[in-house]
Amino acid sequence: MGPLEIVLIIVGISVLVIVHETGHYLAARAFGMRVLRYSIGFGPTLFKYKPKDSPTTFQVAAIPFLAYVQIAGMNPHEDVDPDDPELFPNKSALARIVTIAAGPFANYVAACLIAFFVGITGWPSWAESVLVEPVVVGEVSEGMPAEGVVQSGDVILAVNGEETSNFAALKEATVGHLDEITYTVERDGQVLDLAITPRPPNGWPFLAEGLDTSPVEVAEDGIFEGGPADEAGLQVGDVVVEANGTAVATLKELHDALLTNRGEASSFVVQRGDERVELSFDPGTPPGVVGVAQAHQGGAYGVGEAAKTALVYPWRLTVLQLKGIAKMFRDRDTSQLGGPVAMGKMIGAAAQNGASHYFAVLVLLSVALGMFNLLPFPALDGGRLVFLGYEVITRRRPNERFEAMVHTVGIVFLLGVIVLVTIRDIFG
Repeated sequence: MGPLEIVLIIVGISVLVIVHETGHYLAARAFGMRVLRYSIGFGPTLFKYKPKDSPTTFQVAAIPFLAYVQIAGMNPHEDVDPDDPELFPNKSALARIVTIAAGPFANYVAACLIAFFVGITGWPSWAESVLVEPVVVGEVSEGMPAEGVVQSGDVILAVNGEETSNFAALKEATVGHLDEITYTVERDGQVLDLAITPRPPNGWPFLAEGLDTSPVEVAEDGIFEGGPADEAGLQVGDVVVEANGTAVATLKELHDALLTNRGEASSFVVQRGDERVELSFDPGTPPGVVGVAQAHQGGAYGVGEAAKTALVYPWRLTVLQLKGIAKMFRDRDTSQLGGPVAMGKMIGAAAQNGASHYFAVLVLLSVALGMFNLLPFPALDGGRLVFLGYEVITRRRPNERFEAMVHTVGIVFLLGVIVLVTIRDIFG
């Protein structure tokens, strides 16, 4: 990753957080709250500016990541003068609710604006898959499991009974499967159930052909320079004989053994010539592909269609992300949970593929930031809104010490999760 990608990562993450904090700032000032400080970054102050007749000191700090807004009276440890009309606690419940919600709202507005820009310049096919409805099959790849089963023009309605309204949902329903799945499709006015057995894609560390074929050999195109398998010392021609303590003789057995360690490093024993070598790395989620492409892949929209999709796209991303969170808790699988390092890698990889990919990822992350902050969890904006909702319903304020304690516990927990996820993202 070059210097330009690193700069784009810093700029991308910082802009999303600055947008969030600007939402809080503008709402607070609109309701006459005193904002003491607006800081871009953390650490020692590089320079600051305080406009005449303004209570706010604007500053840029040495560590360029993140930003924060200090609104007078929000800190529960502050002494609050009940006669000071500019303090946060002394404002109406509506003013406080709007001020808290304005941060996530700003992220959604930013996501819509960026999505409009991407729409008129051209969506990458991976990002557009959230928009394309219904799922109309375009090309069926030769030699893949879907060949001879699915036809061009088929409308895919469901996978294993789970509705797939767009292509992103179709791919999500297929990931992790190497056993037989059922596509429900509409063809010429008829609804058909089609049985397909997915296979791993080319580029997985292990040969993609032959689920029941022995031995399990490392693929020639499956080891990427600097990737987990490369750094672990896996070599082309190695034959996997054991994974996570389980003997494996076929690709299906290897796939099943790796499912227990999704998102974490797995242990392998490989036969290399006359010796056995023990390795440990995360090969990624054991994937499944069938060889079906959507009918429309990427492209630019007219101004009207771009404006429409700019409103629809963030909503659909929110639904997908909430489903992902629910699936994470249901499956007790945190492999898809990423921290700042994972975000940086995502932005950097997108930047290498061009401007449309870079800005499409910013849309995704801006929605994720807004949605995550609205979750009803302590220390998040959503957690604060829960206490404000209690105040509106009961017409009495919650105990300030109790609320402060709840948010403190929430901050400690979230920081702990971020540290653990970051360590995993760095070291695997």
